[in-house]
Amino acid sequence: MLGREWLETNGLGSFASGTVSGAATRRYHGLFVAALEPPAKRHVLLSRVDDEILVGETKYELATNVYRDAVAPEGYRRLDHFEARPVATWLFRVGNVEVERRVWMPQGRQMSAVTYRIRAGRSVEGRVVLSLRPMVSFRDFHGLAHERDGIDAGLAVALGVVVVQPRPELPPLALYHSASRFAPSPQWCNGVELREELARGYDGHEDLYSHGEFIFEVLPGEECFHYFIASLEIVDSFGESDARALERNELKRRDDRSARARASWRAGLPSPDAQGTLEPLDRWTETFATRLAEASEQFLVSRKDGGRSVIAGYPWFGDWGRDTFVALPGLAIATGRWPLMREVLKSFASSISGGLIPNRFSDDGTRSDYNSVDASLWFIEASRRVVGDSGDLDFARWTLFPAIEAILDAYASGTRFGIGVDPTDGLLSAGADGVALTWMDAVVDGLPVTPRRGKPVEVNALWYNALMSGADVADALGLDAHSRVWRHDAEDVRRSFNDQFWNPESRFLFDVIDGPGGGDPACRPNQVFSISLHHDVLDENRREDVLQAVQSRLLTPVGLRTLDPADARYRGRCAGNIVERDGAYHNGTVWPWLLGPFCTAHLRTHGRTDAAKSAVREWIAPMARHLGTEAGLGSISEIFDGEAPHSPRGCIAQAWSVAELARVLLEELRLS
Repeated sequence: MLGREWLETNGLGSFASGTVSGAATRRYHGLFVAALEPPAKRHVLLSRVDDEILVGETKYELATNVYRDAVAPEGYRRLDHFEARPVATWLFRVGNVEVERRVWMPQGRQMSAVTYRIRAGRSVEGRVVLSLRPMVSFRDFHGLAHERDGIDAGLAVALGVVVVQPRPELPPLALYHSASRFAPSPQWCNGVELREELARGYDGHEDLYSHGEFIFEVLPGEECFHYFIASLEIVDSFGESDARALERNELKRRDDRSARARASWRAGLPSPDAQGTLEPLDRWTETFATRLAEASEQFLVSRKDGGRSVIAGYPWFGDWGRDTFVALPGLAIATGRWPLMREVLKSFASSISGGLIPNRFSDDGTRSDYNSVDASLWFIEASRRVVGDSGDLDFARWTLFPAIEAILDAYASGTRFGIGVDPTDGLLSAGADGVALTWMDAVVDGLPVTPRRGKPVEVNALWYNALMSGADVADALGLDAHSRVWRHDAEDVRRSFNDQFWNPESRFLFDVIDGPGGGDPACRPNQVFSISLHHDVLDENRREDVLQAVQSRLLTPVGLRTLDPADARYRGRCAGNIVERDGAYHNGTVWPWLLGPFCTAHLRTHGRTDAAKSAVREWIAPMARHLGTEAGLGSISEIFDGEAPHSPRGCIAQAWSVAELARVLLEELRLS
């Protein structure tokens, strides 16, 4: 149960997460990890709640905590059942009493709720009492709390609420409750062990503080409802009816969300790429797609400035430009919310600098990093889809086209990090000391682990697609002069791409050309983008060879390896400390999001035959099992080991992993 995790989110970047056992194994686990400047500046405010129930004279502990040399208490032993949907729910059976605990977050509200339904039959003798002891840390979610750092133990107690503010630089936290009484009993809980942090080579011990204990009376013979809600929203009154209404409304919202998505799929996809008849969903596809739709919504967030964005992955990523625009089409398809794409594009269009889309916004919300060559190119691809889908020419003219023009002009003339067009062949080159500009972006001690300086293959496939997509948007707006120039440039790129990236010896594409030492002939998955993008650049007579190389060397049951196992640089396990993990991150580690472009490339090359679709279904089917039984329950992991048994690693919920599977299910497999 330590290896299976749950996740609840609120659409603002705040979240709650932990293991099914109840024990924290990561510094990011907590019952209220609040984004103080949505979706950034996240802090673990409420780490956990230790709960126990007294039945007659017998005490049953429901919580589970891990320390250096012990597991205490061991509430997981009394766990009868756990469900991750519609909200994280634990069912305990103790002494003829049934205890159902739910953890959930209301959408758009800065609060996290723990609710209990306790069923004690009339045959139960003696008192039944539920006790909760909340543990706070009030720290940055990348950090750890220690007793030596001190804490403000002050609190304010009123009817139905206790307000604490352990650190003056952070906002007060209101603890709304239905307890019969609150018993102040301050104490430190020292030496909590976070095993996943230790395994990743980090400090993995911290101390947590509790202000006291909440006591709830349970009446035998009827179902008893109790609540404990941690909130940054301070209100004058909050009672049981408010808690029940919050829970009822949130459950209804989740039901409505899934129903809206299913209705959208059944009505057909308003997608400009869907060229052909859409086949109806079969039961397996609809079930899998519904789970992906539920996961998709967790990544969609509102920013403090009123814009919309996408969290790249939980529990530690923020909103990243590249990840956002790779994931956005699949997230929109899965949730049936195409207007969302326009909102996100508008947010990022206002942040373009020197033709570059922000690669990431900092965790503290103070800066934007522009160190990506491909984020802007993915932005153009998303823009093309939106223009084709919506037909909103005003939005295209006043928001998207100026952004597209700024990007293409900056790339053509040259911008920061050595990003610019080589005038001799029209291909896009990029590279600067100490930065990794492509999605293979791990850096250790100031040096890229996977140096791809020069002309990377997927960057130039994206460059061709961006020029053609820019021309598509220009055509829609009647801007013929722009369209002619960009299509002419695209034709030069296509000719040079096929002349220079094809390796006649290996019969697949170079990963990088014109780099230090001449380039990189390694077999990597990046070459599939030459076939999978809307405007595909690779000559048709070479596609079969490329796909065969990728399938035979890189395909696994959970995605594509990032490097051929025969390569001396290959690392089959992404484990150990940061240097060991980053050494494997793009040198053999499997990424499930790459199944999306690979499946698209396969269907484009072999046609949408029954055999081709059957192969695609076979390749993505293991991810349905993973979603329901492994790692982050109800979502898709960031990465897996390159070697069997392909253990899940990294983030427990990754936006583009979920999105690309949804896109294949709901778009590629349904087209006839």
